[in-house]
Order: sequence, then C-alpha cells, then structure tokens
Amino acid sequence: MKKFLKNCAYFFVLPSILIGLVLLLLGYKNYKQFDHYTLKSDVTSVYAGDSHVQLSIDDKIIPHSINVSQSGEPYCFTYIKIKNIVKNNPSVHDVYLGFSYHSLSSSYDDFIFGKFCSDISAKYFFILPNSEKLKFVKLNSNHLIKYLRNIVKKSMKKAYTSNSYNHFKHTSANQKSMDKRIIFQFYSEGQLDTFSKSNVYYLQKIIELCNRKKINLVMLNAPLHSYYKSKIPIKFIKKYDDFIDVNHLKTMDLTGLVLNDSCYIPDGDHVSKKGSLITSQYIATHYK
Repeated sequence: MKKFLKNCAYFFVLPSILIGLVLLLLGYKNYKQFDHYTLKSDVTSVYAGDSHVQLSIDDKIIPHSINVSQSGEPYCFTYIKIKNIVKNNPSVHDVYLGFSYHSLSSSYDDFIFGKFCSDISAKYFFILPNSEKLKFVKLNSNHLIKYLRNIVKKSMKKAYTSNSYNHFKHTSANQKSMDKRIIFQFYSEGQLDTFSKSNVYYLQKIIELCNRKKINLVMLNAPLHSYYKSKIPIKFIKKYDDFIDVNHLKTMDLTGLVLNDSCYIPDGDHVSKKGSLITSQYIATHYK
C-alpha cells in the first residue's frame, strides 16, 4: 500500500513541479522582453495607486505624466513599483499617490492575503523580492498550477505602461450600488472593518522613500459622489485626516469636485469616461 501511495505521489507531484517550473520560466521570459522600469524621458509626474486613480486620470491630457495605477493595487505593490520607477527615471520628481478613506480599511487585505490574492499578486510577481515571491507561492499553494498560469498570462503585460484607459461610457451613479459599495469596502459580516496594517505600513514606506529621494509626494483623493461620501464611516474619515496631519502630507483632494451623476459609474466610488475627462482637464489647468 505504501509503495502504491509513493508511486501515486511521484505520478502527480513530479509532473506538477515540472509544469510549475516550465510556467515560471515562460513567465520570466515574457517579463524580460519588456523594460519595466524605463519611462519616456519627458515624464516628470507619475500617478500611482488603485482603480480610483486608474479611472480618474487620463495622462494624455496632463502633460509630462504617466498613470501607472492598476485595479485593486495594494500599497505593498505600489511601493515596489514606485521604488523601481524613481531609481531608473531621474526625470521623475512628482508622485501623485492615490489615497482615500477605503485605502485604510482592512477590506484591502483580501487583495493581499485573501480571496483576490491570486489575481492581484500575479500581476507583480516578477518585480517582487524573492522572499515575497515565496510568500505568495505559499499563499496560493492550494491551486498552484492555476496561480502559475495566471503569472504567465499577466507577466506578458507591461507593469509600468499607461493604464489610464476608462471604458465606462453612458453610466450613472446609483444609490443601491453605492450602498453595496460602502458595505464591501468598510464592513464585514455587519461589523465595521478595522484598519489595514499592511496598507498603512507600506504607505509609510512610500512616504519615507519619497522623502529620502527628494520626490514631491502628493496624496490624491479622487472624486467621490456626494451620496457615497456621506455614507463613509466617521472612523475612516478621522483616520484619513489624522494620517495626513501627522505625516505633514500634501494633498490633492478632489472629492468635492462638482460632477453630475453621469460622471460616475454606478458605485459612485469611481468616475466614468466623462468624469475622467473633466477631472484630468481640471488637474491640467489647476495643478501645473
């Protein structure tokens, strides 16, 4: 019986290991085809963060800028991205970092350690330090082959090219959708979420990096629908304000920018294509 089980283990485990190694080699080869760190020489401003910045900022409208934000991006990945960009692009002297009330919520931990980990971490796998690679492989060990395939697929896309495309046309904010969004971002099983220790930790590291490299860091709070904003728990508004004050951070707060319902997608937490154009034009005009 032991011999049978041993043979079964060889039959399943060894091929899985070989497949995994092949997938990693393919992914690394795809990754090396791109220069992930070099931007155009005229780029002086980088917009970084999650989907809020990704959808709000059209870098074709704002001169000498690039939007490298990606959906669901926690600060642990943003930190590595900014670190590499600053190191390899001396022309960059301004970083506009997405920072809002939801950025502090422990709901974000699902993107780092939880149910969204497999999809999100795969995007950044080959820019991670080896210790971080190992951590995410362990976190996804229950579906390792699927995870490795995901890495290969996502490694074929450049990590630092413009991500400012907004495909949300003919949309409008919807109260029911906004209520659902608030619950998703700030509540778990009917209880108010705690703060994300990981996001706060890496946010501090980004601040320290920019101070050390003499990079002008501006915290960008993207537009929010007035109804959505009114439902944000006071606990997170206070934490946001305190963090800004304690760290003496510069801000670009656009949450009060007057936009009508058609400038948002249903969740009221992201702008539509129309909203992105207005927001980007506003920045280009008022923040030269």
